[in-house]
Amino acid sequence: MMGRAFSIDSTMDYITKPQITGRTKLASDLDNPDTLFKLAFYATHGDELIEAIHEHYNNVLNDEEYLKNRLEKLSKLKNKKRSNNTSNLSTGKGNKIENS
Repeated sequence: MMGRAFSIDSTMDYITKPQITGRTKLASDLDNPDTLFKLAFYATHGDELIEAIHEHYNNVLNDEEYLKNRLEKLSKLKNKKRSNNTSNLSTGKGNKIENS
């Protein structure tokens, strides 16, 4: 979600810009019980949820042991993949020769 660009304009459009039906997206969402609950939930708990997620990821990024273990696992996977590719090349597995 952090990769998305958030803007005041998109929020204001959600609140005020009429859709094809003539109603705003917010007005439509208020008529949908599931979406209404989400809106109410985010309004009452959204800030603390975002803060909890932020805190969790900061803790993960600051946990040197976790990062070390993660890097080791990634390195092993990379080496295993390299080993499999080399093995396939030497045995001819997975190599297709097409006639032109």
